[in-house]
Amino acid sequence: MEQQTAVLNNVYNEFGYSFTTASVDSAVNAGWYYATDSHKFETDQWENDDQYLNMAQAMTVDVIGSINYFWTGASQTSGLGVFPWSFPEDDSRHGLFCGNYTIPGGESGWTEGYTGVHEVGHYLGLYHTFENGCSAPGDHVDDTPDQAEANYGCPSSNYSCGSYDDMGNYMDYVDDACMTHFTQGQKDRIDWAIETYRPALLGTAVDPAVVSVVHEFEEQNILNMTDSIYFVGLNETADIAIAYDTVDYYSGDGALDVGFSLNSADAAWGNWAGVNFTNSDGSRIDFSAAETLSVMIKVEMPPNHPEYMSFRFLLGDRPVLYGFDEFWAVEDSLLVDAVSDWTEVKIPLKPFRNNIIHPVLGSSREDGFILSPWWWDLQYNNWQLDRERINIFSIQVGINGYGDNVSTVPADSVRISLDYMTLKDSSGYEHIANFNDQLDEICHSPLSQRQGLVNNLMASLPAFPYIEPVEDLFTYYEGGVGGNENFSMAHFLYTGTHEYVAVPGSFNNWNGTLWNLSKIPGTDFWFRPLIMPNHGRFNYAYYADGAWYGDPLNDVTCMDGNGNMSDQVNGPDYVSPPELVYNDSIFHGTLFDTVFYSGTLGNSRMVSVYLPPGYESSNASYPVVFYHDGDKFLIRDIENIFDNLIEEQRIRPLIAVFIPPVNRTAEYTGDQQGVFANFVIDQIFPWLMSKYRILEGPENHATFGFSDGGNISLFLTLNRFDIFGRIGGFSPTLNSSYNTLATNLTQLSTPPDLDFYLESYWYDNLLFGVVEFRDTLESLGYDLLFTDYPDGHEWCRVIGNQDVA
Repeated sequence: MEQQTAVLNNVYNEFGYSFTTASVDSAVNAGWYYATDSHKFETDQWENDDQYLNMAQAMTVDVIGSINYFWTGASQTSGLGVFPWSFPEDDSRHGLFCGNYTIPGGESGWTEGYTGVHEVGHYLGLYHTFENGCSAPGDHVDDTPDQAEANYGCPSSNYSCGSYDDMGNYMDYVDDACMTHFTQGQKDRIDWAIETYRPALLGTAVDPAVVSVVHEFEEQNILNMTDSIYFVGLNETADIAIAYDTVDYYSGDGALDVGFSLNSADAAWGNWAGVNFTNSDGSRIDFSAAETLSVMIKVEMPPNHPEYMSFRFLLGDRPVLYGFDEFWAVEDSLLVDAVSDWTEVKIPLKPFRNNIIHPVLGSSREDGFILSPWWWDLQYNNWQLDRERINIFSIQVGINGYGDNVSTVPADSVRISLDYMTLKDSSGYEHIANFNDQLDEICHSPLSQRQGLVNNLMASLPAFPYIEPVEDLFTYYEGGVGGNENFSMAHFLYTGTHEYVAVPGSFNNWNGTLWNLSKIPGTDFWFRPLIMPNHGRFNYAYYADGAWYGDPLNDVTCMDGNGNMSDQVNGPDYVSPPELVYNDSIFHGTLFDTVFYSGTLGNSRMVSVYLPPGYESSNASYPVVFYHDGDKFLIRDIENIFDNLIEEQRIRPLIAVFIPPVNRTAEYTGDQQGVFANFVIDQIFPWLMSKYRILEGPENHATFGFSDGGNISLFLTLNRFDIFGRIGGFSPTLNSSYNTLATNLTQLSTPPDLDFYLESYWYDNLLFGVVEFRDTLESLGYDLLFTDYPDGHEWCRVIGNQDVA
């Protein structure tokens, strides 16, 4: 239907008429569907019992201000259009029908949708070019020659009535592929017919789907909006030229013409420029009454390099007046590629969840709005599209980089026109009261009262950060089971006199500038909401004016990814692993320390060995697990965890070896990796096997590690599978060679029996690599267990998953 409307516009826009799809309806009625074949409009009369009359009376809407266009099962005639003088202007019989095979892309001969153009021509007062044959007055148009009969197929020419027929005229019967034009006389006749018989079609009838008009982009009627030029903050510059046109798409007195000129692009991210629109009084805009945002766009000048150019529409919502705008994007890589007449861009006012690396490129306008990716260096508020509190909207064009080096692309320009931005399709949206409302209320209070209101609010909260359960939160998630998770809002609340405050943590890779807090003027109160998985937990700290601060309102801490103790916030359903608690009523294992010196590494380290309860009093042999970053595991009392898990029979009794690094990066991932591996295999492993009762065979020997410790664990197993047959990687960093190594092992005459445990976290930058390696291992047929958790790259989660590993 939209394609048919576009076809009408492509033809009729040339002489000033535009069409939009105002509404769509349908009916299941066999009589109506087939009856259009039983009667042709040849006598200007209708039978009262005709099925077309019944159909028209039942289904036509807004007959004065619109064209009612029916698709039916007609086969004897491809279509029929009612002449504008046939009935009074408000008669429901005004309309047209076309056989459903005439749609754009339809059957052979009707492939372009020009049957609709032809029948609309009748509807607007045109006869066939062969009307009356060679007799006057022909088709009542002076510049179309008399024509003896209809032309069919695709003839190059035909001579009749003493002259050549006007071949390719839309009012003939040739195939769609050969229809090309109306004449000026036909255009003039359409103007006359509409003004004489259907003048209401020239009025400003409102699209019934329109709920409200947001902006008409007119110099005289800017709807309290202020236009501001926006440039993406890259090294290269961009220019924007703004002018107001007197010719508009729909209603009013004009449109906005915007020319975007972009110089060469940033090598990684491209270059963008746009125009922002905000209320000049600082108030927010309410989009909540509608389901769809609509704006008319016309491309006046397309880019010279359309393969690089995209159109982008942004919405910025702000749930709290003094909070941050959170940007939601829709991107279209084709919209500005070629000159176009007015095109309606319709976008559902809903968030769209897309979990690919470049989410905006993986969506379409029909999906809705994507939360702006973090690498756009924009702030976030609550990851929710707050339609009732839109603070800004922006229309942009630009060159997309996304990792491709496009710095050699020459400067390019685009010019578009904008008109008639509306909200369409009434919604049942209802605002649900939440904690942000309380903050927003404080923002709107008199300056002198705000600090007192903040103090009262803080005194009323049960814990910090404040956790607010919220239903149906929109979230991004990159793992395997997160679709089953429920989420809450974690509100980070901080008081202090600073120039700026940020909250780095597990959820943003400890970035001290990405997640800034907002400050309410007249107070010392800073705030920021964050999506919190109900079963998740995060480490965090505050970073203010270049210094790190703990949260004075929170006494819950845990070990972060760097091995330091930092504040911890828990989701409402998070349960701390009970095995972390020391139990003095059970038997406990023992730890023994031994110093090892490596001549090749040139250093010494303390290696600790855990023996399970009852080791001394039995003759049993045990499996062994090597832990890299052993000092970090010991800080968290992992021996106590083993005691509890063995007591509860959640793991079998084992021997564990804890090896600390000396030069961690070099030994685990750098130029000492091979030497360190030899140190483990040639010195520590033989010593263990000779000193303790350890089961033989690689199936009884495991090596575990977190992050870079997971990397060295994989290196050991893939290179010395004769020693280690079991591998545990807690969010491991990965070498590109590991996929090749894993593949090559399957090609051996006797492939090794390897079992892999891989664990990753939803807010971890290493997630993509771990998931890719998981997929490789699964495709190669390895035994594999993969788990993922609502957490970041932190030691706390690792410690709590030893039974699973």
